[in-house]
Amino acid sequence: MTRCILLLMTLFFSSALTAKCQLIVRVTSFPPYYIFDSSKKYHGLDIELSQALLKEAGCSYLYKPLPWKRGLQLLKIGGVDLMTGMSLSAERAQYIHFLGPMRQEVMA
Repeated sequence: MTRCILLLMTLFFSSALTAKCQLIVRVTSFPPYYIFDSSKKYHGLDIELSQALLKEAGCSYLYKPLPWKRGLQLLKIGGVDLMTGMSLSAERAQYIHFLGPMRQEVMA
């Protein structure tokens, strides 16, 4: 089933397109999507995807390592601007703007 995994808050759609911005991106250690290497840099599939989107929007980014539930709460109140790896649900759609779908997934 196709699910939306990438989201940006309203900031992306408004001022981000016309002014220089810096967005906070929630990251974790979950290869191959997020990899924190020995040189203390993040890379991986979701890192590359978020960097490409933010470059297109003209935004810089700050990675913030957070557990999933804390990331969701901060996203809800504006403490995080972007999270990847998220399936669309009716509850989340009330406070999150989804972009996608980006990949195929099946919930097990």
